[in-house]
Amino acid sequence: MYSVKVSTLPAKELPMHRRVFAREIWGPGTGATKCTVLHNVILADGAADMHVHEESEHVFIIIKGELRCRTDAEDRVYGAGEAFVVLPGVPHEVTSTGKEDGEYYVVSTPPIKWGQKI
Repeated sequence: MYSVKVSTLPAKELPMHRRVFAREIWGPGTGATKCTVLHNVILADGAADMHVHEESEHVFIIIKGELRCRTDAEDRVYGAGEAFVVLPGVPHEVTSTGKEDGEYYVVSTPPIKWGQKI
């Protein structure tokens, strides 16, 4: 069994993201081999550049604030209590709507390999 107090984990700015800070609850840094679980905070002016993960599917679970997810097929805003999935190979960008800081979890499987910018 593994347990952790999320607020005590170090927050790191994510690659290809601006003003988005992640705490790795479970992932390569903790010895995980099957998935990554991140607790993220995106500041009101934060954004992830358009990028793609060829192998990982992502489940985003919004806790606070609003996030905009844009893909080639869709551009939608999600709020607290909502979730969305980005499938492998789908270019996407996630930004704050600018109204307030946001907070969300991302569960990825297999573990995240940071994708390429589009």
